[in-house]
Amino acid sequence: MNKQKYSKEVGQELYSNPKSLFAKEDNARDSQSISDEYPLLKDVMTKYQALFVACNLLLGIAPLILPNSYLQAGALFSSVFFLLIAAISYISAEYVVESIGICNYIKFRKEQISQQYSNQLNNDDQLNGDNEGQKILQKQQKKKLKREFRINTKFELGEIAQTFWGKEAQFVVSLIVIIFLIGVTIARCISIARILKNTFSEISLLNNFYFWLGCLILFTSLFSFKNVSSFAWIQEYIAIIRLTAVSLIFFACFYQIYLDGFQGIQFKDYPLVNITNFPSLSSSTTMFFCIHHSIPAFVKPITPQKHVKWVLKGTHILGLSIILGISFFGVCAFGEALIDKYDVNFINYNFEQNEIIVYYTSALYIFLNAIAYPVFIITVRNNMMELFAPSKIPKISSEVTPYTFSFTVGILLFLGAISALATNIQFVIDLIVGTLGVIIFLIIPTASILEGRKILKNDYGMDYKLNRYCSTFPNQYLPYVIMAIGVMAFIYNSYNLAI
Repeated sequence: MNKQKYSKEVGQELYSNPKSLFAKEDNARDSQSISDEYPLLKDVMTKYQALFVACNLLLGIAPLILPNSYLQAGALFSSVFFLLIAAISYISAEYVVESIGICNYIKFRKEQISQQYSNQLNNDDQLNGDNEGQKILQKQQKKKLKREFRINTKFELGEIAQTFWGKEAQFVVSLIVIIFLIGVTIARCISIARILKNTFSEISLLNNFYFWLGCLILFTSLFSFKNVSSFAWIQEYIAIIRLTAVSLIFFACFYQIYLDGFQGIQFKDYPLVNITNFPSLSSSTTMFFCIHHSIPAFVKPITPQKHVKWVLKGTHILGLSIILGISFFGVCAFGEALIDKYDVNFINYNFEQNEIIVYYTSALYIFLNAIAYPVFIITVRNNMMELFAPSKIPKISSEVTPYTFSFTVGILLFLGAISALATNIQFVIDLIVGTLGVIIFLIIPTASILEGRKILKNDYGMDYKLNRYCSTFPNQYLPYVIMAIGVMAFIYNSYNLAI
């Protein structure tokens, strides 16, 4: 019956006004907020532009921070863990895209079921009696499916939760994303201030942690009320500078091995497999791969949309190659010198003696994260206002109002205070990223896809595999496996924090 009902609905729509088949694009505020929050995102992007955007979001401070965790947990164990997390992250990223497709389908169906199609329902007998017409209708149905699932509207993780479960779920998911983004921003604040302080240690004014932290807060406050899309020309060079810095780091590792010889990958205190240091590796790796909260923004503009999965796949392959390569060759070049027993030791510190150019280039690399700070603040501010003051959100995200000013100042003061007090980067990563990050990139996507597929089947008589954005791994039991992994990881990370 469901399938017959769906065929009737498709038939009635096929014979209706073609212009009414497409839901309208997002309103002005939504389209403006996309360009404000993600500077590279314009109306459309090629697959290569989207790949650079995704890689910029993915890399962050990971190439400088992960070699430390890689060695502590053991080179062999860490390599296998990187491969496993990359595979799981890719699958859950596809689940996010599939969920967005389902949300667009639900929105499409709700907008298009109206009285204007009632006359077509009366013609069903004529359609069923005509075999040739039935074949044409079936072809039209397949073509129509692509239109129904097309991502015409950006659905954030919170909005996906609202579509599937209601307002309460949206509040919880949005709050988790906000706290996670604040935690990542704090970790980056501490990282940037620490590296820049050490890089310019011989200059009296510049060798102060709080000086650089204050500069970051001031810089962010000045640009949090700008339309950052106007700085797109700066953002377009970030990916090139990142890749240049990463290439120099690889070169410096090879040069260090040439000068001092191969240091090995196994040591007395750090064997190939060292489970005792797994929590730090887990948290740092989660921070690296957790870009799922940003997927809705860079997926929507990809044109043609058939390249969405190509972008996700390319992002994960490139990111995995970079962190695995830098971690492995960093250990080979510096060995136990990478370890700071009390906090994170950035790999660039070890370049100071022999590779001065790389040492300063790495500082430039870390500074690239500062350029993204206004983006983080605008994102957090808009999400917080969506929860606590939705009626006060301006049509243009960069507009200064008493509410946007108050929220922005409050966020910046909070970030500055916590960054000044919590100087241990690893603790911040373990506390916030290791727990909430697992929820964002494992639990929320799998819960969403399970509910979305159920809604498709029960409410629309639709096989989820007909979704043009259906995961490359459509097995119906796989989400349960990933969900179980996510729950166990959350419990494990929480337990390690408690003890």
